[in-house]
Amino acid sequence: MATSSRAPSPTTAPSKGSGKASVTGFVLKLCNMVNGAPDDVVSWVPSGEAFRISNLSRLESETLPQYFRHSRFQSLVRQLNFYNFRKINRERTFWVS
Repeated sequence: MATSSRAPSPTTAPSKGSGKASVTGFVLKLCNMVNGAPDDVVSWVPSGEAFRISNLSRLESETLPQYFRHSRFQSLVRQLNFYNFRKINRERTFWVS
């Protein structure tokens, strides 16, 4: 499923004591990656509440190195799990926070 619609910028939560909103570096990079990568590689689902990885080999070879210091899908999965994202299908192609 490729779609040209893009989700809004990541939702921010107030940081402790500052009263200002902050987003972790990983979440910001992830949002920028999904917004900036070709839709046939990774894209938002129509609701904007999850993203879909459509081409894993291109994600690893072209997209991940542009946004992260690694090119391994398993490293991305580890970070997604750390930030409480969860897969919503068995193939690990849809992720939601």
